[in-house]
Amino acid sequence: MAKIVGPVPPFIGTRDNVTIYRMNGEYIARTKSSLTGKRVKKDPAFARTMEWAGRLKQGARIASGIYQQMPVDGRVYKQYREITGKAMSLLKEGFSVEDVITMLEAIYVPHASVSGDFRECDMDVQLLSGGIRSERAGGNRWPKLFEVADTTYQGFNKNPTAEPPS
Repeated sequence: MAKIVGPVPPFIGTRDNVTIYRMNGEYIARTKSSLTGKRVKKDPAFARTMEWAGRLKQGARIASGIYQQMPVDGRVYKQYREITGKAMSLLKEGFSVEDVITMLEAIYVPHASVSGDFRECDMDVQLLSGGIRSERAGGNRWPKLFEVADTTYQGFNKNPTAEPPS
């Protein structure tokens, strides 16, 4: 890559085999990339990239639904990106879309009044205000979400056919 000094370049974009773009106030020239969108989407070498693209797609859709449920005066766009990242992480851990939505709604969508360290929910269940914490149990990661009295409810099975750990 080469920095272009002097007057503004005659074009921005790609012509012949040269790509010119502006980055951080400077014009940069480089040779045209051999990568195409078709190759990235079809080539097995980019399979992991496409897996992450799929997670981002699902995570963004989940985050959009949750963000729309939040009170308008409490929305901050930074939270949308945060929710998207958390959704992607939970999907990567193997949780179903429905479980991810349930977990993130419990954190971001106000169900009742906030008091102290806990957010009180509709069913006399207290959700830790710190959000989702996972702990090792039988080699699997189970989210530790709800504390009811002195016991902990561990739910949201990553594998719906498996029995929960005892």
